[in-house]
Amino acid sequence: MRYPHAKLRHLEERVAFLSEELYAAMEALDMALGLGAFPATIVTLRDRDAVLRETEEKIRTMMPFKAAAFYLVDEGDASFSLVRCHPEEWRKFFERERPPLVEDRTIAWALGRRRGVVVGATDGLEQILIHSLATPTGVMGFFLGVLGMKKHEIPDLAMDFLSLTLLSCAGVLESFALNEHIHRLNAILQSHVASLQISEEELCRYRDQLEEQVRERTGELARANDDLRQEIAERRRAESELREVLDRYDRLTANAHEAVFRMAFSPDQTSRVVYLNPAAERMLGYSLAEWQKDPLLPEKVFDAESLKKVNSLIDRARWGEEGIPSEVIHWRTRDGRPLIVDYSVLPEVDHQGKVLGCEVIARDITERMMLEARFRYQATHDALTGLPSRMLFSDRLALALAHARRNRSMVGLLFLDLDQFKHVNDTLGHDVGDLLLKAVAERLKGEVREMDTVARMGGDEFTVVLPDLEHPDAAGTVAERILEELKRPFVIQDKEIHIGASIGIALYPAHGATVKELMKRADMAMYAAKGAGRGTFRFWQETPHP
Repeated sequence: MRYPHAKLRHLEERVAFLSEELYAAMEALDMALGLGAFPATIVTLRDRDAVLRETEEKIRTMMPFKAAAFYLVDEGDASFSLVRCHPEEWRKFFERERPPLVEDRTIAWALGRRRGVVVGATDGLEQILIHSLATPTGVMGFFLGVLGMKKHEIPDLAMDFLSLTLLSCAGVLESFALNEHIHRLNAILQSHVASLQISEEELCRYRDQLEEQVRERTGELARANDDLRQEIAERRRAESELREVLDRYDRLTANAHEAVFRMAFSPDQTSRVVYLNPAAERMLGYSLAEWQKDPLLPEKVFDAESLKKVNSLIDRARWGEEGIPSEVIHWRTRDGRPLIVDYSVLPEVDHQGKVLGCEVIARDITERMMLEARFRYQATHDALTGLPSRMLFSDRLALALAHARRNRSMVGLLFLDLDQFKHVNDTLGHDVGDLLLKAVAERLKGEVREMDTVARMGGDEFTVVLPDLEHPDAAGTVAERILEELKRPFVIQDKEIHIGASIGIALYPAHGATVKELMKRADMAMYAAKGAGRGTFRFWQETPHP
């Protein structure tokens, strides 16, 4: 098909613009998908430095930083300590900048906002991004980064992704801190249990000696009785210390925001809940007595897939496996609310290595998962009309082509451009134009099948993917229905608006075998329809249309 030089130049500019838009959208999707996998990656790490290093590598993919530093809260005096700086030569810079940021309460302000704050450095040359390293339950520290770009150049989506990444990092660090507390208490508990068992063994030995001494030397009875009383006193003292340790453990878990369960294993391979903290009762709405009395309660709380995961985690703990990775589990509360939790299982063993039971720690991540789902939706759908964006459209068309190749079927692609839309924007304003685009999107969805895909490519351009067509004329029939529907007047803000559309059609396999080929030829056919007087449709042809 031949075009005047001006039209050819216009077409090349449009193709270049669409390519740039596609690249930007794919970068946003890649960032969102990478962020979705990030929490699952860092929860498998077993030390703080590895988590901070992985977090730094992730945030550097979102925006350029000349240098980055992490400050964490010191449990001893509640101060902040620099625990990671990269590159190392920036350490003096961060240690120089931190005191004034603390004194003028900039850091306190950033910790309260839970969102990034950009301020100028004291030398006036650099810009520093400050962001809290915190969970909904507490502050673990903060992040400082020297920006490699201007503040106004930071995309809003990149700042949101940065916040989600640092929230995930803070959650893992908080889990580390809780696990360290629990391990210390377990060590103390195991030490006292060992001491008690040793005392019991010594008591038995002294009792045997006492019986022998009674038979052989009655005169030594008084001394043996004194020894016995001493051992009894030691045993009582050990039992008292054990009760104190258990009381401290109960107080710790009682104040925790995570749900904590303790389960005991029986020789017959069954397990039963012997303790749950107040947070577990609040989150699920079931008491300890209900867990112990109702054998079907787990089936009410977990769906089938989650119950399978939980049983697998408990079996691994039963065999004494250490470092069991956590799982994302779906809960349903007593009142029917769904919850998504990060589910960790730790085996409990005595000093001889025998597994006595396990401890379960469940952290509510429902809000975080919903936020991630919303970002994924925004990355693949048009913000104005709610239709699939160019990127999701390309994926849908690629899937339709793959299906068609396997089943030897036909796919139709309609490329639609509104007529007179620029006139509406120029005369009635962009607000009316936006409402008109939304109304057009609703009419387009009403004229296609559920299996078809209507997408907005940008501006006043739309596409329709028609998989599994039985005949080429079926695509023309859909185009005719759309043209008739768009000829009907639109009423926007009490104004009657008349527009139309020009539609280009390309078919697989007759007109192309790839997404790029079909897009290009449907676009060319659309321009042929406009050249034919608008308000009509044209199939792509190798020779010019008359």
